[in-house]
Amino acid sequence: MKTMRYLLVVGLMALMTMVLAACGDDDPTPTPTPRAAADPTPTQAPAMTDEKPTLVFADLNWSSAVLQNWVARVILEEGYGYETDAVAGGTLPLMQALVGGDLNVNMEIWLPNQQEAWDKAVADGTVEGIGDSLSSVAWQSAFLIPQYTADANPGLRSVEDLKNPEYKALFARSTTGGKAALITCIPGWECEIRNEQQVVGYGLADHVELVNPGSFEGLNSEILSAFERGEDLLFYYWGPTALIGTLVSEYGGYLRLEEPASTPECEEHIGATHDNPEDTEFACEYADAQVVIAMRTDLMEKAPDVVDFFKGYELSDEGIFSLLGRYADTGEDPADVAKYWLRTSDEWKSWVGSDVADTVLNAIGGPIAMDDSMMMEDKPAYWELFVRPDSDGKAGLVTCIPGWECEVVNEKQVYGYGLQDVITLINPGSYEGLNAEILGAFERQENILFYYWGPETLPAKLTNQYGGFFRLEEPAYSAECWDHMTSVDEAEDITQACEYSDADVLIAVRTELLESAPDVVAFLENWTLSDDAVNALLGRLDETGDDYQDVAAWWMAQSQEWVPWVSQEALGKMAAVAGGAAPDIDGSKPTIIFSDLNWSTALLQNAVARLIIEAGYGYPTDSVAGGTIPLMQALAAGDTNVTMEIWLPNQQAAWTEASEAGTVTEIGDSLASVAWQSAFLIPQYVADAHPGLRSVEDLLKPQQ
Repeated sequence: MKTMRYLLVVGLMALMTMVLAACGDDDPTPTPTPRAAADPTPTQAPAMTDEKPTLVFADLNWSSAVLQNWVARVILEEGYGYETDAVAGGTLPLMQALVGGDLNVNMEIWLPNQQEAWDKAVADGTVEGIGDSLSSVAWQSAFLIPQYTADANPGLRSVEDLKNPEYKALFARSTTGGKAALITCIPGWECEIRNEQQVVGYGLADHVELVNPGSFEGLNSEILSAFERGEDLLFYYWGPTALIGTLVSEYGGYLRLEEPASTPECEEHIGATHDNPEDTEFACEYADAQVVIAMRTDLMEKAPDVVDFFKGYELSDEGIFSLLGRYADTGEDPADVAKYWLRTSDEWKSWVGSDVADTVLNAIGGPIAMDDSMMMEDKPAYWELFVRPDSDGKAGLVTCIPGWECEVVNEKQVYGYGLQDVITLINPGSYEGLNAEILGAFERQENILFYYWGPETLPAKLTNQYGGFFRLEEPAYSAECWDHMTSVDEAEDITQACEYSDADVLIAVRTELLESAPDVVAFLENWTLSDDAVNALLGRLDETGDDYQDVAAWWMAQSQEWVPWVSQEALGKMAAVAGGAAPDIDGSKPTIIFSDLNWSTALLQNAVARLIIEAGYGYPTDSVAGGTIPLMQALAAGDTNVTMEIWLPNQQAAWTEASEAGTVTEIGDSLASVAWQSAFLIPQYVADAHPGLRSVEDLLKPQQ
């Protein structure tokens, strides 16, 4: 093979030192330099005229603050005749903006979180607290876990328990070096520093790694996605919030790990080590918070009626949860949510006079009687989001590649979920066609319902470049359900269906290879490709567009992972080839014929294995291209003798038949991680725009 010979001479040259040593010091990993947070830019500086000043609010980046801003802004604009504006940002920049005069109202100063900065501002006479915005006690914690994790691990009840390797491992990620990943506070919030101090002060620095969620949306997505998949998660959050309500009502809730109680001594020490969290010697839980409304003192002189309004303002538990619930359920603009609440609630009328209340209601459309507000107009169903010109008025589901077993499974799922009258399956034609359909829709920000699987190049690209995708919830996999789906031939006869099980990905060989190529079998028995390796291979393939052999040679030149799979004798032969010798292919040995399955991970694994088998073991290699079903038949018939990816339970029936016939045998798992697939994926931007669409059942419901 000319291509393979080229790879051996060029690619393995870079390997020679590593292969001969088979060990050595790792190169140091560069440390990224954090980017400084941008200061907030006010859309308009507060105008302080002899008439009415402009009221500029702190547009803090969480739901309760955003909604309270709009409740106040609508009342003050329509009822009192003030112009309003807002400056967006996090807690620290917006505290600085309030002190500096770039804004003049903050609806949520959380104390004691911001106690030091707050005390200084009050002492300087620039700001003053004029009331509490929330009537309920607000709380926060950096050590929350799902209730299902707590139920499965009754010994995990406190932060001290995270030092136990068993519990620490529950939350470890490939990027945290064996430490528990803690999804921490949003950059720019004061809690970002406090959480770091807690990790250090609790003696958890060697056990817990803080993971930056990037944004409010990123934090919510991390948490909700983990709960939807039933995954273990250690995370920061606070209440009252819409997300916390969702976790309790839909996913069984959460547990707050026990921490040392907050004391004045502890809070003083936390304040003293604020600028150097690594010096924190002990720490404690967040104290329950008082949420204060703050105003600039110069505004208080110019707008005494606004002061009176805020002194009367206090949002009840029922009020805030009503606002948060509608915001989460409908995805409406927060201003519209605030107006709806003002039109349906009487609570706020006690904060203002009756004349002001009437003026506000007249300006925003008048009151809505609750009976009227409950009457639903006829609305399109969620499935109608995915209607295409080629789907005959139904939702188009871009399905599996022809010839793959999932083509049949996906059709059975549509019938089993009762969706056959509203969904039609769209055949993508090929692997390339499926990728083009999906990527084209994401690039154009179009709605699409589609099938895919991972680990693969495309899901990583969708996540990195387009905000990711969302997996609609399906009935849970069970052996009983899957047996029914596989035993019924016609999709229209299916009476129940369920999600794909997470897949085991096996390496299978013809049984005669056990005798004719025992050294190759021993090599493949050692094989398990790590998550890091899969991601590196797929990333290189996507970035460069190189062919699979070139990507395989590149990876082998960068990584030592494959070295322990290979015998010392084979390593020596590979080193000789790296030094310029021709591969010693022995024509008397059987040809190792691989199943060239038509997706990236399988083709990359084939390329790596073939390079090693030719150069190290001297066997000729070849391949046969095709889909899952034809290549399972080819393996059973002897037209191929190695398949690097048998996905179970997808191919369970055919695999059981072949293995029971004694023609093929399993020799290990090719992938270290669990593989997944789903026929009910939607873009994350569609999920964000339609918070009522979370399951396959929701496809039949009216849009909210």
